[in-house]
Amino acid sequence: MKTLISGGALGADTVFEVCASNNNIDVKIMSFDGHNFNKATEKSVIVNMNQLNTIEEGLYYLVKANKTLKRSIPKPEYKRNLLLRNYCQISKTGLVIAVAKLNPYTNTVYGGTAWAVQMALDREIPVYLYDMSNREWIKLNTFTHVSSVEVVNVMNLFDNVTGIGSRNITIDATNEIKNLFKFINLN
Repeated sequence: MKTLISGGALGADTVFEVCASNNNIDVKIMSFDGHNFNKATEKSVIVNMNQLNTIEEGLYYLVKANKTLKRSIPKPEYKRNLLLRNYCQISKTGLVIAVAKLNPYTNTVYGGTAWAVQMALDREIPVYLYDMSNREWIKLNTFTHVSSVEVVNVMNLFDNVTGIGSRNITIDATNEIKNLFKFINLN
């Protein structure tokens, strides 16, 4: 059975969760104690990241992503846990589908989504991004432009797919996510 992994944030995460649930795809929201998340559907299963035994590994990939992103890892525990939650979202997946803006100067994703995307790239997990700035799909591992049909075909290859993205999702990006789920093969 297909599973969508998400972080429970408002915006793209919520759209992914609702679309998956509406298509009878299991939804797993990664969370942690004290995390304020949005449970978009009653079918969602909450997975506490402490149950995954991935925290040490997550710290390794967080530091590695930090070198590429040239950001600072936040000191407050809650914010650091949000980044570790991002690692949990990609740790059990075969594919990451992200919706955010791409920084054309650094070829990194803007916002908090950048952390999960970079950790996935560092683990050599395929990442497809809908760049909300240019309104196009990009395979980030190769920086090639792709069609939404190619994204759907790749999604159909994996049982576990992570759907993440910006809290400030555009109507166009929302429609792109919805279109992906029209052609999901559940067999």
